[in-house]
Amino acid sequence: MFAAWLAESLLDVSDYAWAGAVTPTRYLDTSAVLVDGQYDVVGAVVLLAATTVLVALSRRVFARRDL
Repeated sequence: MFAAWLAESLLDVSDYAWAGAVTPTRYLDTSAVLVDGQYDVVGAVVLLAATTVLVALSRRVFARRDL
């Protein structure tokens, strides 16, 4: 999570700010989580769904490859 935050922070100040759209920290309010202990349930569900889809896709691609 720290690496994602660092990557998004560095991308945000560069010419490649559009690439930061794939980092989860763009959609997570870290100060609200750390200070108030609040988190966005809808955002967490979206990130979980995206992770599930990407893991399923990677399993399928890996199973098709002959290593």
